[in-house]
Amino acid sequence: MSSCIECTVGKYTETPGATICQRCYPGRVAESTNTSACSECGPGWYSDTAARSICQSCEAGKFASRTGSTACLRCPAGNYSDQQGSSSCTPCPAGKLSRTGRVLCTNCSQGHHAPAEGSDMCALCPAGTLQSSPGSASCTDCNPGSFSPHLAATTCLHCPAGTFTSHPKQTFCLPCPNGTFAPSSNSTHCRICPSGFSSQGQQSSCASCAPGSHSAANASATCLRCSPGKYSPTWRSTSCTACPKGRASPGVGVSTCQHCAAGKFAAETGASSCADCPLLRWSWHGAHNCSGWCNDTALIHNRNPYWSEQFFHYWNRACRTMVPVSTDPTGSWGPA
Repeated sequence: MSSCIECTVGKYTETPGATICQRCYPGRVAESTNTSACSECGPGWYSDTAARSICQSCEAGKFASRTGSTACLRCPAGNYSDQQGSSSCTPCPAGKLSRTGRVLCTNCSQGHHAPAEGSDMCALCPAGTLQSSPGSASCTDCNPGSFSPHLAATTCLHCPAGTFTSHPKQTFCLPCPNGTFAPSSNSTHCRICPSGFSSQGQQSSCASCAPGSHSAANASATCLRCSPGKYSPTWRSTSCTACPKGRASPGVGVSTCQHCAAGKFAAETGASSCADCPLLRWSWHGAHNCSGWCNDTALIHNRNPYWSEQFFHYWNRACRTMVPVSTDPTGSWGPA
């Protein structure tokens, strides 16, 4: 009578009197001889062919969650496995991502973020935000005074002078309105132009009102020209001054008032023009009233030596519209 032969490793027989040994199916192994049953590979291990004596561990980046596995699965995107023999994969933490079958997770790059675990891609930071650090779970809002017009920004831009933002997370800066200004970049508000100045908007400074103009109120968009009868002699005027008596300004936007010519006068302040003296009356240059009578023939025609040349000139000019109406030396004068 012949003896029985032991089944070799990787094989088994469960029936007494068997004439052959069966090979262990894939996913099962027989580690020793004379085995009556095969053992299933545990989680994290596999056997991909029949008649195996040992199970193989899943390599890093793969896993086997069940017993009796014939192959290991690659870790899905957003997960990783950094050790051999893994029965499961670990989700990537927030701020990181992974593709399929990865051993490690990768940081999100600057300007990107991954807000949740298990991400297989990083999202772009929206406009109005930034992210300057890799591996971030969130984006940071731009501060007031700055902005970010594009996606995936790594820094926020300062609002240029003349513009501002008063709220965070802005994608553009607002121009300063008329009558205001922002002198520097990164402004969160605009300043009001004081009286005597003006601004047309989006300015870094206020413009001084030039002579002949003024701005009486704060936050003026323009400087107003002085109206006829008024003037402003200096820069940054807050009001126009009425022309004094004996002077007038016929136009707008003047910085000085004109003296009334000889033969004319301005009796009140704020005159826009000088009036002619009444008939047979005369006035000096810059007069606010008329005085004297044009009836001294000797003075005008003979140039009395006791009167100066200048006195004669102005009097003669003042009475230039008068002519003798009598040949008598003491005769009267009248209109030409």
